[in-house]
Amino acid sequence: MVILVIGTNHGYYDLADAIRIVRVDFIEGEVYVVPLPRDLLIDLPKNVTSYPSPQKINESYFLGTPVWQMGADSSGGAALLAQTLAYNFGITTDHYVVVSGGAFRDLIDAMGGLQIYLPAPVKDENQAHADFPAGYQTLDGYHVWLLARVRKDVGDLGRIQRQTLILKAILDRVTSPAILPQLPEMIKLYHLLVMTDLSPQQMTQLTCLLQKMDKPKEHFHFYSVPRGLLEEKKQIIYVGPDKSTAPQSVLLWDDRYRQWLYDALNGKAQP
Repeated sequence: MVILVIGTNHGYYDLADAIRIVRVDFIEGEVYVVPLPRDLLIDLPKNVTSYPSPQKINESYFLGTPVWQMGADSSGGAALLAQTLAYNFGITTDHYVVVSGGAFRDLIDAMGGLQIYLPAPVKDENQAHADFPAGYQTLDGYHVWLLARVRKDVGDLGRIQRQTLILKAILDRVTSPAILPQLPEMIKLYHLLVMTDLSPQQMTQLTCLLQKMDKPKEHFHFYSVPRGLLEEKKQIIYVGPDKSTAPQSVLLWDDRYRQWLYDALNGKAQP
């Protein structure tokens, strides 16, 4: 099962600030989590949208939502992003999950917060309360969300690494003795807080797989962005229907990156 996971900030109809492709291998009991930078330069599939290209990949979600696409279904953003992935990278996804900033905060609070280890202090003077010391700390939903948002000090690729630390902390928490037995009930809450096409039966399958893992950390493979396969550049692109008035920071890629995505999702690349 290949799941497209999308994180937005303000509600479901916003830019895709966090994008992960998650491949679940039920036979081998392995899970592969692959991040996609929001600044990847892509072409929108011409057969499904009239918006021009190139655009950043995070726009491909927003442009499919009812905010931009008149008459679009609530799942239109996830559908256009999935079609964009197939068009550019040849990746087919089976399902989607969209988590808004508010839902993310609620989910963390429902788990009783997270204990996170930061190897270095994190601070953003432009955001109130975004001041985190190095070391272990227990954070509530608001502060975990804030930590996941900060990128001033490390840029988007560094922020992706920080988000991976958070995802690992979430895995630790949900597989802890205090939470693991409650997972079925928590999944019901989760289903109410996110937008997804996963059925209750499929959610139960995923929960059962997690509960059967003797050492979950050994079966979850979190990948980092392969910086050496991407080129950062500033250029004029389209933002929605219009050309940008100034060059935008984008990430260029080639067939080597496309191959890396395939290898990572199939466990053939090193995390």
